[in-house]
Amino acid sequence: MDISAHQDDDFNAAFAPSEMRCLALVSHNGMKATMKKFVLANKNILKKFRLTGTNSTMTMLREVFKDEADQIVFGPSCKSGPLGGDAELVALMCSGGLGGMLFFQDPMDVHPHQADIECLVRQALVHNTMMANTPTTALMLMNVFRNALEGDGKPELIPSFFFTLESPAVEVYKAGQNKVIASHSEQQVNGFSSPKKTMLEANAADLIISRLKEDHNKVPSEVDAMSTDVSSSSQASSVYFTSDNSSSFQKIDDIIAFFQRQKMKQQKKKTRDLDLTNHTILTCDSSVTSSTRDILRDIESKYKKHRNMDLSQHSTSSILRSNESARESKRRIERARSSSEKREKTVRF
Repeated sequence: MDISAHQDDDFNAAFAPSEMRCLALVSHNGMKATMKKFVLANKNILKKFRLTGTNSTMTMLREVFKDEADQIVFGPSCKSGPLGGDAELVALMCSGGLGGMLFFQDPMDVHPHQADIECLVRQALVHNTMMANTPTTALMLMNVFRNALEGDGKPELIPSFFFTLESPAVEVYKAGQNKVIASHSEQQVNGFSSPKKTMLEANAADLIISRLKEDHNKVPSEVDAMSTDVSSSSQASSVYFTSDNSSSFQKIDDIIAFFQRQKMKQQKKKTRDLDLTNHTILTCDSSVTSSTRDILRDIESKYKKHRNMDLSQHSTSSILRSNESARESKRRIERARSSSEKREKTVRF
C-alpha cells in the first residue's frame, strides 16, 4: 500500500470515542506488516475510535500511537488469536461492545484456530457488524468513517457503532423457533402434561414391535396382529396422541404385556431344552460308564493273565536254577571223594 497516495488529514470528530462502540483491528502473522502500514496511513481516522484487538496488534498500535497517548483511547486488549483472542472479540461483539472490525486474514497459511476465525466472521454476519477483510475494503471503510464523523456527524453511515443490529436472517430463525415453542405449548394445553414422556413411550412401543418382528422365535401371527392393531389406520400416531391419554397408555400396557408373555414362553422353552440336554448328557454318561467298565474288566483280565504267565515263568526258572545247583553240588562231592581216595592210596604205599 502506498502511504503517500492516501491523504489522512486530521479533523475534529462529531462523536467522542467513548460515545461509540469499539473498533477491532486483527491481522494474521502474514498480514501484520500490511496492518502496520495501514494504521500509519490512517492513524488520524483510527484514533477517533476506541481501538481493540488481539495481543500482537494491540502491541503494534501502542507503539504507533506512543507519541499521542493523550489523544488515543484503547479498549480491552485480547489474547493472541490461537489462545482465544478471536473468541474474546466474539464475546465483546455479542455483548454489544464491538461496532466494527478490520480483519486482515492470511489466505495463504493454515491457522490452528480456524474454528475461532470462522466463529468471529459468522458472528459479525449475525450481528450485522461493519467488517473489512482486505486492505482495499478497509481503505473504503476509512472514507465512510471520515464522512460519518466530520461536521455534525452522520451516525446512519456507521449504525453498528451506535445501535444493536441483526442480520435479516435472524428474524426468519426466530420465527421458526417461535413456531416450535408454540407447538409444544399447544400440546400441553391439549392435555399432555408430559408430551416428551408420551413420545418416548410411543417410540418404546414401536421398538418392542420391531424387535418382536425381527425375532424368528416369536409367533408371527400374534406379532402381525399386534402391529396391525397399532398401525392399521392412516393416523397411526393417534394411538399415542389422542385427547384420551388412558387409551394410549392402555395400548402400551397391552404391548408390554404381550412382550412379557413372549418372554416367558421363551424362558420356558429354554428351560425345557435345558432339561432335555441334561437328560441326554446323563444318558451318555451312563453308556460311557458302562463301556468304560467293560474296558477296565478286559484290561484287568489281560493283566492277570500276563501276571500268571510271569509267575509261572519265574517258578520254572527257579526250579531250573535249583536243579543246576544240585548237579553242581553232586559234582563237587564226587571230586572231593575221588581226591580223598587218591590220598588214601598214597598213604598205603
